[in-house]
Amino acid sequence: MMPDWEQIVDAHARLVFGVAFRIVGQTHDAEDVAQETFREAFELAAAGRVTDWRGCLCRIATFRAIDLVRRRRKFGPLDGVPPSAVDEPLAKLEARELSDRLQAAVSELPRQPAAVFALTYFENLSRDEIAAALETTPGAVSVALFKARKQLQQILQLDPLQKEVYHEP
Repeated sequence: MMPDWEQIVDAHARLVFGVAFRIVGQTHDAEDVAQETFREAFELAAAGRVTDWRGCLCRIATFRAIDLVRRRRKFGPLDGVPPSAVDEPLAKLEARELSDRLQAAVSELPRQPAAVFALTYFENLSRDEIAAALETTPGAVSVALFKARKQLQQILQLDPLQKEVYHEP
């Protein structure tokens, strides 16, 4: 039996949009990711494969948002200037550039470490919550997060003592 779809969307729409927005950084892209997330979740529900809606939707939204950032990086912006960079104060521009660098770097990670990093730092989920969402163990989440941090340090060429891009949870 299919669940009440309208109720599920109403209960989780903000969560799904928030997950997507914190990864892709643009409203229209986050809306596209949210739509794709609910479409994919609907297909999983029809097959009887959803037991935890929150975890399922977080996982799908995270993976789809990372996929979108990867596609965007592959093709690059059309005019070379991100829309948010026009007519903004220097501080906002620098924050946006740092955010863009981090998004691009996360999109270079393998799928699981990218999802773990995004759910840890963009969604502030606990290791247990991430493990449930990704259907893995908290230990595997810790290992993936460690690997993600190390790879991001290499990608961003950061000093391990410099904590400007990410913080300890």
